[in-house]
Amino acid sequence: MTKDQRRPARRHRLAPACLVAALIAGLALVPGLQASAADLSDLVRQALEERRARREGDALPRPGREEVARNWDAFLTAIIKRAGRDAPPGRLRDQLLGVLIEERHRIVAMLTDATVDGPELMSSMFESSWEQLAPLLQEVAAQLPHDTARRYGQFLEAGELMRAAERLGVARDLATSPESLRKLAAVLLGDEGEDPLHYDTAVDPELRRIFGFGDPIPPPMTSPLLGPLGRDPGAWRRTSSPLAALIDWLVPAAHASSQPASGDRSRLVARLNTWIPGKKQEVREYVPLVHDLLRLTVDDAIGPALVEANALAAQVYPDLVIATAWQESCWRQFVRGEDGVQPLVSPAGSVGLMQINGRVWRGLYDPAGLEGDIGYNGRAGAEILWHYLEDFALPAGEHLNEGGADNLARATYAAYNGGPGHLSRYRKPKTSPHLQTIDREFWRKYEAVRAGEQARMFSCYPTER
Repeated sequence: MTKDQRRPARRHRLAPACLVAALIAGLALVPGLQASAADLSDLVRQALEERRARREGDALPRPGREEVARNWDAFLTAIIKRAGRDAPPGRLRDQLLGVLIEERHRIVAMLTDATVDGPELMSSMFESSWEQLAPLLQEVAAQLPHDTARRYGQFLEAGELMRAAERLGVARDLATSPESLRKLAAVLLGDEGEDPLHYDTAVDPELRRIFGFGDPIPPPMTSPLLGPLGRDPGAWRRTSSPLAALIDWLVPAAHASSQPASGDRSRLVARLNTWIPGKKQEVREYVPLVHDLLRLTVDDAIGPALVEANALAAQVYPDLVIATAWQESCWRQFVRGEDGVQPLVSPAGSVGLMQINGRVWRGLYDPAGLEGDIGYNGRAGAEILWHYLEDFALPAGEHLNEGGADNLARATYAAYNGGPGHLSRYRKPKTSPHLQTIDREFWRKYEAVRAGEQARMFSCYPTER
């Protein structure tokens, strides 16, 4: 190949750096953004140098999938929490939370795909999140005083720089850098407060308050079947508990002769937290008690004021909660495993009676409660269902389509199962066959619950005889 033949390829390799430099120069002209543009320009140059080093064979560390996922989740949460704080209560806050939950669902899905590496995960997440988030941030900024709105404008401009760099092939290195995410977050958040990449699984009361979930759910009553492991979320995956196995062997017979305590929620939770029925007769006693617990949970969730204000939602809600528990777990919070008693866990990490994913709902619910307490798990699931019903299905007018009020249950479950973006999938012909099957199975269960067909509700539970 001649020198002239090589020149076009060389010019093509240099083009990204030149275009990024031009973008940085343009952003530097925006009032108040000069420092941010300079900081980001250094990161862009660093990313280009790292790419060049890789081409030359230098071994540079690459961030792992889990590190990338946690960093992006923390960054996105910090930005959305700030925007939610600045936005007025109502539709805009619901949409902001919808973006966060939708993107967390995407993170879970991508982490289950072993073929997706860390940089690829970040590139995909940055693009999808930005497309949804940027218009909402612009809407928030339009309602704020000038100085605060200007910070939003600067953040959006800086984010567009990173997005342009990603499209030029740079952000696979730039956006995975914790330093670049911190500097981008600082444009909006400033330098005060906690690290925007701090990843914490504890309940965040402010996050719950901002997005309409109210005070945190009371602390869980962790099952003694899990023993001390219940105080360490995830520990049951690593080790066995002889004490839990002994209790599991003794408890079912003791409960078979005891009387229901459905009028006292705390006693009912304590009972169900120490019982994994194995025989058919035990299941026939156990399942109605789970129904009692869920009905009490529904009563706690929607008082008279909410029923009056949302009569249509309250009409479908009780049967929706029970049908969802049936669909998601067949009434089970715990199962017997090789290492003793464990929470029921899906391949994607969703746990317990209502199959709630702690990663998706991080900051809103206690992982130990989701894993170790059927009452806490049920209450969390009922709360999430009400959120999707009241804040998504009703405002979207799902009940105005053919099918009427029944559509509220179908749409709410679809969002519960797949995230806010799945709200209307039940009525779309192009929905995948797999999801269509899930939605059909849910609808059959919902109709059975509504009709009071008790006999069908025992069929899914695995029994000894």
